[in-house]
Amino acid sequence: MKIKAVLLLTFILGTVIMGCNKTVINNSNLDTVLVDKNASKDAQKLMDYFANQIYEKHIISGIMDCAWSDKIDMEAKVVKDTGKHPALKGFDFMNLTKEATKKEFNPDQVQKAIEWWKSGGLVTFCWHWRDPSNPAPYAEFYTEKTDFRIPFDKETKTLDTQSKDFEYIKKDLDTVAEYLDELQKNGVVVLWRPMHEASGNWGLYGGLGKAWFWWGQSGPEPFKELYKYMFNYFTNEKQLHNLIWVWNGQHKQYYPGDEYVDIIGWDPYKNSHSALSSLYEKTVRMSDDADKRQKLVAISENDCVPYASELKDSGCNWIFFMIWNDDDNLMDDTNDDNDNFWGGTKFNTIEDKTKKCFDSSFVIKKEDLNLEKILK
Repeated sequence: MKIKAVLLLTFILGTVIMGCNKTVINNSNLDTVLVDKNASKDAQKLMDYFANQIYEKHIISGIMDCAWSDKIDMEAKVVKDTGKHPALKGFDFMNLTKEATKKEFNPDQVQKAIEWWKSGGLVTFCWHWRDPSNPAPYAEFYTEKTDFRIPFDKETKTLDTQSKDFEYIKKDLDTVAEYLDELQKNGVVVLWRPMHEASGNWGLYGGLGKAWFWWGQSGPEPFKELYKYMFNYFTNEKQLHNLIWVWNGQHKQYYPGDEYVDIIGWDPYKNSHSALSSLYEKTVRMSDDADKRQKLVAISENDCVPYASELKDSGCNWIFFMIWNDDDNLMDDTNDDNDNFWGGTKFNTIEDKTKKCFDSSFVIKKEDLNLEKILK
């Protein structure tokens, strides 16, 4: 997420209470059977680990890798500051669908994810989906910079699968499916977060607000239909069963239904180290009937590490957090930079990252994981 989007989200959610009071929902009746009925045993065991060993007991630490630069080593930054490794690392298919860039970035993202998993870390992927119709290496994904939208028949309320635009979409889906299959063949379970932050500013400001990305600006109904198509295409036709589906639409109208979502994510760029209790409850209530059956929820992107002391006994049972990547590889923690979420002092001081977060046993680091035992 770029800083412009961060500022917009901060403005929109400015009224969210930062405290960590007990939430209305504290439902232990969790929906933890994966929505892919043929999910791999490892994927289900990892989901069970989240429910039985993390929920109400811990939070998993995460950092976002830099998909757009090999020179920025986010893991090294975390280790330098805390002496520990994050348990979860985020990757991005951003540059893997264009012929001119996929050879350059495939080894960097897919291979690094495989290596990270084999070293004992957890893996999540998102996809800044560049305009499928534009072959340019760095075609845009921002709404304001591309006219591409999801092809959708408003009369039948279905995807226009006969259109040229859908051919472009299908081609990109096939490409990403190959990479996900490569991960599957290497035993990697992926927390898969496609078409993220769908709503953006959609529907706000008297209906004038725009979604940040083309898949969200297409509207809730087209978005949901494409999301469901992707789910069915990947699980049934492509036989990808190593995925835990993380929905991150950030608006109830974009929710595709409980049968398509394993974990609900929210990306709070709030400049706050609190448990975000009001936002937690809002996220939980995205599901179809949260009072009877609750989905696991996660801070799928954020700027500030949550304080362990704020999370404990708060009723905010976030499964993981993932700090977004920095804009440079400077290791100078006195550098106050709006584009650096981990480095510098703008969002996280050394004390925030160590004493307040990573030093706590409440926060799971890679050193605390034992994937062989989890997946046994």
